[in-house]
Amino acid sequence: MHEQINRDEGCTLVAQEIIRMRTVMSELVQERTKLGDRPPS
Repeated sequence: MHEQINRDEGCTLVAQEIIRMRTVMSELVQERTKLGDRPPS
């Protein structure tokens, strides 16, 4: 995406994919927490 910005190209599709991946990762973290997996203290 940074390369596209540097070349003054559109990066909407890449940005949308990154947002989707972040959403999936957030959901996985929430599921992991619900299952009781927490980082060691």
